[in-house]
Amino acid sequence: YYVDAITSKGCVAASRSLVIANIKRVPIISSTIPSEVCGSGNMTVSATADIGSINWYDQATSGTLLGSTSLLQTGNLTISKDYYVEALYNGCVSTSRTKVQALVRALPSFSNTNLVSIYIDIKYAKEFYASIWILGYTI
Repeated sequence: YYVDAITSKGCVAASRSLVIANIKRVPIISSTIPSEVCGSGNMTVSATADIGSINWYDQATSGTLLGSTSLLQTGNLTISKDYYVEALYNGCVSTSRTKVQALVRALPSFSNTNLVSIYIDIKYAKEFYASIWILGYTI
């Protein structure tokens, strides 16, 4: 490419200058895999870049760098947490960070305190595979 200099009055410079444009590819996060656990626990979230490397952060912008691999170990979580990933290639960073969730689901609870005893004749135990319903609860 060549560049001209033109004044506000329309005067053009006597010569042009050569300009070399280096066009760099901007990487993208091409896929993510969230994770979930019931109650609490360790999880692994995952991301893949179309090219280059990956950086994980605790915030959508700025924040703390948590790791630079495709897999991020969350450590023990008791509540859900969002992580943010970006791709890096040849000095260029993806245009925005992608959110990946580590979801902690609540454990089910059983609030009925009525106790029920069930006795099954052992000769029929092999055939006993259906759910038993007592007072609307599956056992």
